[in-house]
Amino acid sequence: MLFEKMNAAMRHSAEEGKKRRELDAQKNGGMRAELERGDVCAMLISAFLTIVPVVGGLVLLMALVAYVAVIH
Repeated sequence: MLFEKMNAAMRHSAEEGKKRRELDAQKNGGMRAELERGDVCAMLISAFLTIVPVVGGLVLLMALVAYVAVIH
């Protein structure tokens, strides 16, 4: 009985969310108004993979400059 009520509430919540997203999409010319969790994760991973090589390259460049400065 409790599980049935929980399932019904979750189903109702999902349907309401779907309706709200459809209305938002209609208002915004077919574009989604909100980001989904997967989109946010993909953006964070992309940013991480972009920043890490840049920072690593700068560290290597600084090490090379320091090495050359010590030799000369």
